[in-house]
Amino acid sequence: SVATLAQGSSEISQLVARPCLCSKHRPLVHFAAMAAIFSCRPCSLLDPTQDTVRFDGAAMSDEKLGAVDVALEAQRLREEEAEQARLRTEAGLAEERRREEEARARREREAQQRRAEEQRRREAERREAEERALAEERRWAQAERERAEAAEVEARKRTVEVTKFLKDNGFAKGTAGPKKFLMRTTYPLHAAAKSGNAAMVEMLLLEGAHPAQKNSAG
Repeated sequence: SVATLAQGSSEISQLVARPCLCSKHRPLVHFAAMAAIFSCRPCSLLDPTQDTVRFDGAAMSDEKLGAVDVALEAQRLREEEAEQARLRTEAGLAEERRREEEARARREREAQQRRAEEQRRREAERREAEERALAEERRWAQAERERAEAAEVEARKRTVEVTKFLKDNGFAKGTAGPKKFLMRTTYPLHAAAKSGNAAMVEMLLLEGAHPAQKNSAG
């Protein structure tokens, strides 16, 4: 009826004037918009069978929900791509840190190896120097022993020869003692020199003969 239609128009006008976003009134709002478009004809001329606007609120809700789903999916994909990019960046940074750590560890190992090799080299040089010094000391000691032994042998030999010379020439008072015969006095050194025995002269001097001694002949 006209009264019912007027009441519905009033409610639609109120909804248009005061928009509501709830799903209960959304079909009425769209209905009001459609009615405004076709308001050029008087209401008395409307044909309910031909001029009735049919509105499928469920279809529009599904369409809007589909758009929301598409937007949410796009947002999810963007967030997923951003997360993957972040993970790739973090993985790249982690790999770079790992390589740097490996390089640092390798440099440290090489430095330690060089220090160890240098220490071994110095230790080897020190041992070689000690061994050379010990060997030189042993050679010197051996040479000293040999010289001492040779000197001792030579001294014994000299003593024997000097003793024989003194005895053979009648000198009973040692290498520095005189021998008196009648009015003459002579010494072993003078006797050896007079006989031309230079070796005995040297041995007598080594055995204690005095080169400044003079015989009775001056």
